[in-house]
Amino acid sequence: MDFVARAPRLPAPGETVLGGDFRMLPGGKGANQANAAARLLREGRVHMCGRVGYDAFADGLRASLAAAGVDTAFVAATQQAATGAAMIWLDEAGQNSILVAPGANLAVDRAFLEPLRPLFRRAACALFQLETPLDTVAYGLLIAREEGALTILDPAPAQPLPRELLEQVDLLTPNETEAAMLTGESGGS
Repeated sequence: MDFVARAPRLPAPGETVLGGDFRMLPGGKGANQANAAARLLREGRVHMCGRVGYDAFADGLRASLAAAGVDTAFVAATQQAATGAAMIWLDEAGQNSILVAPGANLAVDRAFLEPLRPLFRRAACALFQLETPLDTVAYGLLIAREEGALTILDPAPAQPLPRELLEQVDLLTPNETEAAMLTGESGGS
């Protein structure tokens, strides 16, 4: 679930800034991408794979995906953690700061992915991001490629990535901050 607050400017560390508009929106990077893909796709199916908690947000997030045409059969609930959440602050210029608490997505592991092989086999592409454990992402990329899917990685949140993981990626989609992290160049915002 995304918790979005607008403010005239982003707060400095330790500072309190009086904000304006606040909204709770179904989200998560992977869910937003699945939602957009399902709305754009004319033929075929978009599947979302991940975990939610047993909490007030889980059913609403699944329903939001289903309303967009996303198959949520592989969005499993876990009692290990709460549904993931993101706190997003937006300033008047459109800049943002985002804090992600992945919650239940940290329970997505290799054992969760292995039964998805037939799904990857039928998929044209498989999109991953880094809000699940890095080992899980690496394994998912590997089995998706083994099963013939084009692999896409949205490398967020930005972090150094091992060469072995990157070698399993067909299409990498970094923003400025992520590109700077991956190349070792200064920059980003």
